[in-house]
Amino acid sequence: MNNFNRRKFVKTSAIAFVAPAALASGAGKVFAQDAPMVDESSAQAKALQYVAVSTKDGQTCGNCALYQGADKEAGPCPLFTGSSVAKAGWCSAWVVKP
Repeated sequence: MNNFNRRKFVKTSAIAFVAPAALASGAGKVFAQDAPMVDESSAQAKALQYVAVSTKDGQTCGNCALYQGADKEAGPCPLFTGSSVAKAGWCSAWVVKP
C-alpha cells in the first residue's frame, strides 16, 4: 500500500469512527443560525486545519459528506459540535459527499 492510499485509509477510518459519535452527542440538533461560527484559532480548528475560505480546488465544506447546512452559507458539522462552519470552508477531514 503506498503512502497516499494508507493516508486516505487512515483518514477515512478516523472519520468513520468520529462522525457517528459526534452525531450521537447531539451535534445534529444545533441549528446554524443558533450556533456561532468556528473560531479558526481554536485548538480543534487548528488540529483539523480549518479555514473559512477553502484554497483547495473543488473541496469545500458545502460538498463535504459531514456538512449538514444544506444550501445555507453556514451550517453544523459533527466535528465542530456547537459551532457552524462556513459553506466555503475546508478542513483536513474533508470527504467528498456521495
